[in-house]
Amino acid sequence: YESITFYTEEPDQAIAAKKDGRCYLAFRGTTQSIDDWLQNTGIGSIDIYKNNNNATGESCNARAGFADFLLSPLVQQGAVDLQACASTCPDPDDCVILTGHSQGGAISTLAAILLYSYNPILITYGQPLAVKRDCHLLRSERIYRYVNSL
Repeated sequence: YESITFYTEEPDQAIAAKKDGRCYLAFRGTTQSIDDWLQNTGIGSIDIYKNNNNATGESCNARAGFADFLLSPLVQQGAVDLQACASTCPDPDDCVILTGHSQGGAISTLAAILLYSYNPILITYGQPLAVKRDCHLLRSERIYRYVNSL
C-alpha cells in the first residue's frame, strides 16, 4: 500500500488506503459493545445530501444511527484525505472504492451519497438497510451488495 490511515472513534473505525491507482475507504462492522448496538438501533432519520451539500436539495433519507460516525469530524477529515487521494488517480471513474461489513456496509452506502461526484464503487457485506428504497443517488451499476442467506 502506498498509504494507510486509520480513523477511530470507538466503537467505530474506518481505514483509508491507496494502492494501484485506487483509493479505498472501509468501515468496520458492529462490535460486541452495547454502545455500538445502541448506535445501530438509533431511532430517527436524517437526510444525507448528494456531495455533502444541502444546497443541492438532493438527498436520501437514512437511519440516523448509521450516520453518527460518518458525520463526525474525524470521518469528515477522512473524506478530505480521500478527496486528496482521488485527485491523484489516473482514471477518475475507476478510483474510489467504498466498502464495509454490517454496520460498516450501511455507513459506506451513506458515504457513497456524500461522495457522489467521485462515482464510487460500493461493495458491502451483510449490510442492513441504510436508506429508503427510493433513493435515486445510489447507482445500481456501481453497487455490489453481498447478503447472507441460509
